[in-house]
Amino acid sequence: MLGFNPSGNVPETFSKGIMFALIAVLGWASEGVIIGFAMKRIKDEDHIEAAPQQFLCLRYFISMVSYAVIVLPMIKGYGIASEVISTGLVFKYGAIAILGAITYLSWYKAVDLIGAAMGTALNSTASLGAIIFSALIFGNKISSTLAIWGIVIVLGVFIFAVDPKSLKK
Repeated sequence: MLGFNPSGNVPETFSKGIMFALIAVLGWASEGVIIGFAMKRIKDEDHIEAAPQQFLCLRYFISMVSYAVIVLPMIKGYGIASEVISTGLVFKYGAIAILGAITYLSWYKAVDLIGAAMGTALNSTASLGAIIFSALIFGNKISSTLAIWGIVIVLGVFIFAVDPKSLKK
């Protein structure tokens, strides 16, 4: 809803974008549940101990192989990949990837500490961060639509995170 344009100028690709967003949501939620289950299961074993960092490395390795073997051939992207490497852009993208790894590591640690459901709920606040940082860094205006949906994000996380019994006390 943050990207919704109420002016009626809906791009032709809107439905396709919604479809891919839903696929991403399902994948993201599944990843959190699988990682949470795996970390809990490993902790229950007496002799095996795995840290969120190890799970993150496994996730990145599987992702890298999937992109190299499935995605790049599907989109005929090896030429673009070669250009990124030959022009030196790979270093800039590498720095961005390191920032992404830090955020993923933080999320995996949160899932490890508070569970998949709460970790995923809190992770949804990244959209709110995008609104704020785009205003602070790029000077983008925060429209009333963005402000409303930002508040909805915060309220949604609050409703999910707060135990109703604690409000009665």
